[in-house]
Amino acid sequence: MLVQKYDFDGNKTLGQTELKSMLGDLDSTHEPTDESMKACLKLIKSTEKNEYWASSVMEIIERYNSYWHDDDYYEEILKKYEVDESSLRIPDQNEFIGILKQMSENFGISYTTGDLIIFMDLLTNLEQMATKKASTNSAVSSSHVNLNVNNTGVYQKHHVKAALDEWRRIRLEDAKDEENRSSSCARCIIV
Repeated sequence: MLVQKYDFDGNKTLGQTELKSMLGDLDSTHEPTDESMKACLKLIKSTEKNEYWASSVMEIIERYNSYWHDDDYYEEILKKYEVDESSLRIPDQNEFIGILKQMSENFGISYTTGDLIIFMDLLTNLEQMATKKASTNSAVSSSHVNLNVNNTGVYQKHHVKAALDEWRRIRLEDAKDEENRSSSCARCIIV
C-alpha cells in the first residue's frame, strides 16, 4: 500500500514530513506549500481511522494532485482579478458565472444555474474556516448573494482555486453518474 510506504514511524497516520515526501514523489513538478500541506493534513486528520482510511487518504492526495495539475489553468483564468500574488478581488456574480461557464467548456461538463450556489458554498466554507482559524472570537456571517464572504472584498487566491477545482470534480462525478444512469436505462429499455 502506498500510504504504508510513507508511514515511516509505523503509527498508521501521516505526519507533515511523511506527507511531504509522498506528495513530492507523486508530483515532482510542484513543491508542496505550507498552506497546501496544512490543508491536506487537516483533511487527513479529520478522516475516520477504519479499514477505509488508506483509500480516504488516497482520495485526498488525488484531489491535491488534481488541483496542482490544473494550477496554471486556474492562474490564467483568475489573472485579471489579482489584487496581489495571493489575493483576488471578488468579481460580481456575472463574472463568477463566466468563469464557471468557461471551465465547463474547457473540461467538457455542463453548466447549470445551481452551479454558482455550489461553487459559492465551497468557497464560503474555505473562507469561513480560514477566518475562524484567524479569529476564534468573532462570528462570521456570509451570504453568496452579496459575495462578501470575508468582509474585506478580497478572497485568498488559493481558496478560489481550491473551490474551482472541487466544483469541477463534483461536476465531473455528476456527469459520470448521469452517464451510468443513462446506460442502465438504455439496457432496461432494450430488454
